[in-house]
Amino acid sequence: MFKPLSLGLLTALLPFLPSLTPAASAQCVMLDVSNQLAIHGSRTPSTQENNVSMASKGDCVGGAAVTTNAQTAVTPGDATQIRNSNSTITNGAQGVPNVPGLGSPTIQIPVNTQVDVYSPALDPSFMNGLFSGIPKPNIG
Repeated sequence: MFKPLSLGLLTALLPFLPSLTPAASAQCVMLDVSNQLAIHGSRTPSTQENNVSMASKGDCVGGAAVTTNAQTAVTPGDATQIRNSNSTITNGAQGVPNVPGLGSPTIQIPVNTQVDVYSPALDPSFMNGLFSGIPKPNIG
């Protein structure tokens, strides 16, 4: 059974417990987010490339590198979207020592969304075929 005195003592010490434990350090994280959207009138699929290179040197503590990209193409012809991204993280956060054995390998997260939409409204041959049976008025 708990005694009221021990419960009271624990309640009094709870606010100070975080300061009595050693600080934790997180490893470094690299995030690359790319969105490529092509809406085109060509029946040929668009060319969408996302070439990502992420590098880190040794163990890292407390750092983050974030790269973002958005490409949008709206065209009656073919769509080509090419992205090259290179990022390197060499140290952790300022004021956080890079002590050997304290850091760990950098987490690398590439996220790439590619959307390719054929739109008849942008296709000149579709529109010509649609209206080819309608008689043209005589203007003279």
